[in-house]
Amino acid sequence: MKEKLKGFFANNWPRKALSLLLAIIIWFVINKSLTMTKTIGNVRVRVNHVPHGKTIENMNANRILSKRINVTVEGYTHIVTSLSADDFEVLLDASGKSSNWDGIITESTIHSLTPGVNLKRSIKRITADNIPIELTNLVTKKVPVVVTTALGKAPVGYDFLNIWPQRLHVTISGPEKRVNQLKEQGLHLTYNLDDIVKYELDNIAANPTDQHESVVSYYIPNDFKQISLPELYTEPVKINDPKAKNLRVDLIRDDYLPLPGFLPLSIYLPPSSTSKNHSKEVVFQSSPLIKMQGHLPVFAKQLLVKGVTPFFLEIVKNQMQLLVSVSGDDSLSLSLSLQFINPKALENRFVGSLMANDTPGEGFGLMIPAVQEEYLRDRFKKYMSRLELFYEKGTKLKLLPKLEHNKVSLNVRGDEK
Repeated sequence: MKEKLKGFFANNWPRKALSLLLAIIIWFVINKSLTMTKTIGNVRVRVNHVPHGKTIENMNANRILSKRINVTVEGYTHIVTSLSADDFEVLLDASGKSSNWDGIITESTIHSLTPGVNLKRSIKRITADNIPIELTNLVTKKVPVVVTTALGKAPVGYDFLNIWPQRLHVTISGPEKRVNQLKEQGLHLTYNLDDIVKYELDNIAANPTDQHESVVSYYIPNDFKQISLPELYTEPVKINDPKAKNLRVDLIRDDYLPLPGFLPLSIYLPPSSTSKNHSKEVVFQSSPLIKMQGHLPVFAKQLLVKGVTPFFLEIVKNQMQLLVSVSGDDSLSLSLSLQFINPKALENRFVGSLMANDTPGEGFGLMIPAVQEEYLRDRFKKYMSRLELFYEKGTKLKLLPKLEHNKVSLNVRGDEK
């Protein structure tokens, strides 16, 4: 057997070697010359040399159109069989164009993205629909950005107060129609409170810049001060408004504060109700929850307050009351609300006190006076809307007023957490 094999290879070996070599060459030539047709989807289109002052609708800053296309490719099998949309792009030339035109796709418009692969030699034919190109004016405008209420939850021990400033702007360049739409509609920026780490707040609280207000101001990192506009930019756009450097989340300690003294009570009778339903004066009915302090009825139990700071409470503590509005002759016509007496004067006092005692270059002093005042007035209004009364820790105050024989009584339902 060995002798036969030996003879097979030894006899006429030059002829056999030549035959093998020719077979390899023929296989290689045939394989290289075989062609196939393949349709490739999601191919990107880039437009070069757009005239100065012009741009194209739905084209981003890298000159890539947002709409991808399908391309049918005919070429050598060994290249086309593995070809994908990641390997090439369509490259159109806008030189000399001054109006709308159709981009025609041919073999010469194919640009390889794979080093060392010459697609223009390997592809024989390209078939694709023409691409309508709409030239428009390139404009640059300031687009308003609304900073919306934060998502997520504040770290344990803290309560979200506010985000400030709530209105910024960002400079956007792009097609005139789209930029005008953005300017009219505005953009939104939302910060997630889950991104704040508790120990960072603890460090800020331990070294306060504001000695009067126990507010912890967490300045939002620059990485979050950007807007995503994929139809115009491949990367998020940084908010270049100078006010963005002060973009912050304000938080306060999640504490209960004792309300000094007893909360005054008052009754409001609309003029129509006075003449129509009540011939006699409506007064409070004496009860364990209502007592007289001099000639003034007050809520007989001391309450707790949450959602504000001690400094705010010190400003407003003697200028609050519970108001019962009586619009009919039964208990269903009653409504109850917490009222601030002369809120504008309280706001001025709050703002004036903080601005007068602030140190330039620290805390509020980092802002110019006009911005500082706007910020503090916004904070005061937030406090007024956030203040909550508690009957005891964990139990919100829920008063149920009742009207009977021109006398208003109060009951407490202490089951609301």
